[in-house]
Formats: sequence, structure tokens, C-alpha cells
Amino acid sequence: MKNEVQAWARNLKQVLGTNLTGVILYGSAARGDLVPGHSDLNLMLVFKKIDLGQIAKIKTLIPRRIRKKLPRLVFWRQEEIANSWDVFPLEFSDIAANHRCLAGTDPFRRRRIDTKRLRFQLEFELRAKLLKLREDWLAINRDTYAQERYLIKAGTSFEYLISKAQAVLGKKGVTAPDLFTKIKRLKKKEIRLKRVELQDLFYHLHETVEAVIGKIDAA
Repeated sequence: MKNEVQAWARNLKQVLGTNLTGVILYGSAARGDLVPGHSDLNLMLVFKKIDLGQIAKIKTLIPRRIRKKLPRLVFWRQEEIANSWDVFPLEFSDIAANHRCLAGTDPFRRRRIDTKRLRFQLEFELRAKLLKLREDWLAINRDTYAQERYLIKAGTSFEYLISKAQAVLGKKGVTAPDLFTKIKRLKKKEIRLKRVELQDLFYHLHETVEAVIGKIDAA
């Protein structure tokens, strides 16, 4: 599939000409852990100038085999990417670490993330999710099934953000491997937890997020 996508990207570059400056594969496919039927095929198309006529044309240029993978296409101007590293440091750091330039030039090559702005975004994301956790807890604190579903759904995003915070904070970070190991086991149905155990897991998650935010804020 990688060869097919790369061949399509190069063909697309030829068809659309110099206005299309790059085609970037990122996400699970670029990391090498794409799960067919579950993972998205993430592609970034970079232009000198956004031409809505060209964007509309792209749909007709996607081969059936690639279209079946339900590719997620995002469209950027070169200038927008250059000016957005301060706004999307978390997302861009992920792409910079795991991507492949399939055609054209690579806008993520040799770019450095401003760690201060990365801390700001991590703090914002974690604070927003912490407020949402408290709001949801008000509604589900007596509903065992809802608690389990919430932890399974929210666990991945909390673990991702906290792992990114750990990378920024280093030795000053807050580790909670047992917390997310238990949530993963719950997701895989390897364990069943009673209401009091789910409540303890919520409390642990809440305390961990609060602690990580405090560390980020003090850094």
C-alpha cells in the first residue's frame, strides 16, 4: 500500500503542477503501525496557493484502492505551515517525528519546536480535559457502565498528553504507568472492575492530571 500511495502522490504532483509543493504521509501509516480497517490514512497536501478548484479535482484523482482506505486529506499553504508552529506545536512535533514526504519538498525538515509553546499547549489541553472530567463525573459517579466507558474512551488521550508532558519535563515529570496499564486492560476486557474500583481509578486519574499540570505550570 505504501508504494501505491507514493506512486499516487507523485502522479498527483505531476497533474497539479508547481502549485502543489508537497504530499506528506503522517500518523500511524508513517509510524508503521497502521491497522487496516481501523487506522486512518493521513495525508497532508501543501500548496503555494489554495485553489478550491484543484481541491475539488483531487477527489476524482484518487484511485479506488486508495479511496477504500478512506484517506483523510488536509490542505495547507506553505506559508500557513511556516506561520503555525507556534499555534500547533504538539501536532507539528508529532508529524515532524513521524512522517514521510511522498512527493515535493518537506516542510517539516529541520524545524525545531519551541518547548515553551509546547508546554503552553499541553497545559491548555490537560486543563480543558480536567474540567471536562469533573463535569462528566457529576453525571456518571453512580453509573458503573458509564464510568467504564468514559475511562476507556478518555484514557488514550490522557495517556498521550501526559506522555508528551513527561518528554518535556524529563526527571521533573509525574509517572503513572499502573494507571494507564489498568485502563488498557479494562479496554481489552482482561479485567472487570467494581464501582468502587472504577471510582478509585477516576480519583487516580484526576490526581495524576492535576499533578502533571502543576509540574508544567512550574517549569
